[in-house]
Amino acid sequence: MSDHTTNDATRQPPPSTIGSTAVELRQVARSAEGLVSYQQSLDASTGRSDAAQRAASRRSALRGVSAGRRAGRGSRWRATLTDGERQIEVDSHLSRLRRCQRRVHAWASAIPTPNRSIRRKNKKINIGPRMVMLTLTYRTASEWKPNQVRDYLVDLRNLLGDRLLAYAWVLEMQQRGAPHYHILLYVQRGTNVPKPDAGMWRYGLSRRETAKSIFYICKYAGKAHQKEYQKEGLPIGARMFAVKIYLTDAPNDGMLDYRASVAPKWLYPHIKEAYSHIGIEIRWKRQKGGGWLIEQTGELFNSPWRIVALERID
Repeated sequence: MSDHTTNDATRQPPPSTIGSTAVELRQVARSAEGLVSYQQSLDASTGRSDAAQRAASRRSALRGVSAGRRAGRGSRWRATLTDGERQIEVDSHLSRLRRCQRRVHAWASAIPTPNRSIRRKNKKINIGPRMVMLTLTYRTASEWKPNQVRDYLVDLRNLLGDRLLAYAWVLEMQQRGAPHYHILLYVQRGTNVPKPDAGMWRYGLSRRETAKSIFYICKYAGKAHQKEYQKEGLPIGARMFAVKIYLTDAPNDGMLDYRASVAPKWLYPHIKEAYSHIGIEIRWKRQKGGGWLIEQTGELFNSPWRIVALERID
């Protein structure tokens, strides 16, 4: 399955939105512009999958009983895209989850984790960077506010300085309706990472442990081993994930894939081709009015996909 992004959403409203208000059309355009394609198996009789029906029921129940849940969160959309030959259907929620998976995996793949060890007194001692796994929970769901995890990581960066080499975090929902965060820190060997609830995390409890693999964080971004509610019903203003690399010695190929993981999949071959001539300094950006520009070459690429229908599904 491939990721696709369309730029036509900002040019004219899709057929199924005719008659909507101007505000709704702007919201639809912004949502559609960022859609990443995720092929969904739909039930022929109802037009939505069994999984989507169960998720909708779960969200409806959580809105009524869970503390801290706020009404009016963003709608879920199903878009029909075409490139002139193929036609695909895209679910906005599954697209968001797909972006999370892609970005976190690209982050983990870009981090160099060689086995750095020495022998002392017939013992093998690892002197390579350390991977610390943190879990941050809330006492009550109502204590959650946007940017609290960002503020914690800013404080941690100020404390650890250059010893913090990289981090990634993923947000999940607990069954009681409260969010919690899984954070993987990549730090220099010998770095003492304070237990968050000892002073830097004031909203509840925390857990600290050593991770054996940089890819450990990916299981929280994946779908196969998760319960349905863990990626449903996020509070308004909540980000699902974030990644950051401070390393300067990460391999160029890995860093390119990490950077390109924010771009649509259809653009990647063009980025790769330009990278082969320009190198890691390559820069690209979304152009106002549509398309993506390779800054060094001046080449402008437009998405092959356009929206032909957009439907609210909850």
